[in-house]
Amino acid sequence: MRRSLLLILCFISLDGCTFQFGTLGAVQGRNVQRLIDAKLATVLVSRDPKLVIGPSRCPSQIELSGGTNTSCSLMVDGVRIPIRATDAGVPGSVIVNFEGSFFERTWIESYVQRRLFVAYDISAVARCPGPKVQELSPGTYFACSILGSAKVHSVRLKALTNGNLFFYNVPGLVALDAPPAAALHLHKIGKPVMLSGAILAAYINRTYLESDPNPATLIVSCPALANLSGARHVTCRASLSGSHLVQRIDVFIVEPNGFVVRTLDAVINRANLQAMIQRSDNQQLHVNGLPSTAIVECGSGATVVPVGGTLQCTAMAGGQSYILTVTVQNGSGAVQWTGRVISRHDRRSL
Repeated sequence: MRRSLLLILCFISLDGCTFQFGTLGAVQGRNVQRLIDAKLATVLVSRDPKLVIGPSRCPSQIELSGGTNTSCSLMVDGVRIPIRATDAGVPGSVIVNFEGSFFERTWIESYVQRRLFVAYDISAVARCPGPKVQELSPGTYFACSILGSAKVHSVRLKALTNGNLFFYNVPGLVALDAPPAAALHLHKIGKPVMLSGAILAAYINRTYLESDPNPATLIVSCPALANLSGARHVTCRASLSGSHLVQRIDVFIVEPNGFVVRTLDAVINRANLQAMIQRSDNQQLHVNGLPSTAIVECGSGATVVPVGGTLQCTAMAGGQSYILTVTVQNGSGAVQWTGRVISRHDRRSL
């Protein structure tokens, strides 16, 4: 019997991957290992190609009747990272994901150094605890030592549920990039909030610099007078220096958190997207025991796609042609895609 090709895949982010095999309550460990190696390892390498990913390890049989099993692991840079396998609610299906959020120590240290420079104009060296790579469960607190500054000797951080880190204010110092306190106070007491667009653009720019340890030059523009009263939103625009591609940025104030800045569009590099989908498709075919012969075409250049928007690619695999619909999940460019066989009508319209 001919096995059908599977080109319907996972989120390319650390949101976990699902696949179906095995019997009710248990799955074979070698199948889960293939899924971990094909999916989670690919995500890590896409984030940092320098990571050395070893084979995953699972017991021969994984019991899922209790809902979750944490007996699998993945070797990353010589550190064994626990992997969670969870019953997906369908007999024989499993979701694999990391136990917490995955971090490289060098990334955390770069983030701390960038935050100190942007927020406090302090140039110093951060030294953070833990192995080269690690998982941090939400709510985990830790401190990094700071070398080369008389103003600060350590900083505190906390792992959040969304995979980010919260940087606590340095005691005794006032952050230069703090959002305008007067605007937040007026919003809290229900008064109109009218803010200079130049001040708001500068705040967005500093927020971007803090989040990227290797930032490019960002050009942000906002309306001359930004009305952030009540539930009002303001749309600003941003582009990298020398680029014609513009992303929309949504800004508003919400109590009690304060300013919220979120990207409404993602810049998608079609060549990178094509390589990522083709690599993932071929790994999925390998998991299914099929030849890794998928060829994907997404075009060239870069484009701006709204969050929740789609773009199309085509694929060839096993003698069949497919249309891939790629959906942008967030402003960072995480994507999900599905595929269907190209029909005669499709061929006429392509």
